[in-house]
Amino acid sequence: RAPFMLEIFLTKIWSFLKKLFMKIRYAKIFRSLFEHIGELIIEVLVKRKKITLHPTDGWGTRLRILLGWYEPESTIVCKKIIHSGTKALDIGAHIGYYSRLFSELVGSEGKVFSFEPHPETYYLLCQNIRFSKYPNIIPIKKAISDKSGKVEFFEATGSGKSSLYDVSQYLPHFILRRKLLVETITIDDFLAKEGNPEINFIKMDIEGAEPQALIGMSQTIARSKNLAMIVEFNPGALQAGGTKPKEFLEQLSKMGFKTQAIKPDGKLINVDQIDKSVYSLGPEGYINLLCLKNN
Repeated sequence: RAPFMLEIFLTKIWSFLKKLFMKIRYAKIFRSLFEHIGELIIEVLVKRKKITLHPTDGWGTRLRILLGWYEPESTIVCKKIIHSGTKALDIGAHIGYYSRLFSELVGSEGKVFSFEPHPETYYLLCQNIRFSKYPNIIPIKKAISDKSGKVEFFEATGSGKSSLYDVSQYLPHFILRRKLLVETITIDDFLAKEGNPEINFIKMDIEGAEPQALIGMSQTIARSKNLAMIVEFNPGALQAGGTKPKEFLEQLSKMGFKTQAIKPDGKLINVDQIDKSVYSLGPEGYINLLCLKNN
């Protein structure tokens, strides 16, 4: 229990520091001090952690990844739920932050399927899981949706904000950079080719394409009695994909999930307590959901 208490304490410290930085970020002297110190720490940790970071990410994001403080409240939940032998899906794997964590948690008897469609980001993902420490991660260069095929993919500023939809329409601080053509596949189709292994855990962060991905994994969800998921809830990105936030929560409920929101301080609240103040909680404008079946 002690390690979890320490992580919860660090999560609260990070939440406080993030709020402090948001208040002083417009003061040039403090902003410069934060950035210089952060870059020095990053330079040291990159070599130690053996991870290649995305060059377009800000120093704060890169530092959090290296320190293990990226979405710390959600990683705590992952560590409590995922156990040895788990078969996990990392949908929207980015550079492999969660995939590497899952790899260690599921152990040699488990397996992690990591989906990342963006070409450059997929390359970084492969670089970060190439070590013998992560033999149970299988990278897949495809986007997850409700059908298999090829579709346009919108690359936005911020490496984690690219999507099957143009999120810049609803999230003006993200600017559309270019359009790509990527392959899509449904989880049901993919797992059928793998012999339909039992999936115990899914992490999904695909910037508004979550409702379509759920449709494409309906068979998987139906046969997975004790499935747990952590899913991003981003109202702006959902609307870019044509889904109202309330409709997405209703979709999860109809598929048999009891859903709670994971607040930045690590506390869980029922989704009926989510309101507009929670939608805009923190500078990111999103919150992760913990979705459980029969738990």
